[in-house]
Amino acid sequence: MDNNQQNAAPSSGNIGRAMNVFLFKLLTIVSGNNVLVNGVMEAKSHEQQEVEKSLHRRVGAQEKYMKSIVEKAQQALASGCYKPSASD
Repeated sequence: MDNNQQNAAPSSGNIGRAMNVFLFKLLTIVSGNNVLVNGVMEAKSHEQQEVEKSLHRRVGAQEKYMKSIVEKAQQALASGCYKPSASD
C-alpha cells in the first residue's frame, strides 16, 4: 500500500462538514414536516370551527323551539284550557 491509500481515512474536518450537511438536510426535512403538520392542524381547526358553528345553530334552534313549547303551555294553563285528569 502506498502512503495515499493509508491516509484515505476521512479527516475530522471532512466528518464535521458531512455532519453539518446531514444535520442541515435533517432540519430541512423536519421543518418541512412541521409546515405540513401545521397545515393539517389549521385545516382541522377550521373544520372544527365549522362543526362548532353548526352545533351552536342547532342548539339555538332547539332552544327557540323549546321556549315556544313552554310559552304555549303557559298560555294554555293561563286560559284554563288545561283540565288535569284524575291521573294527573
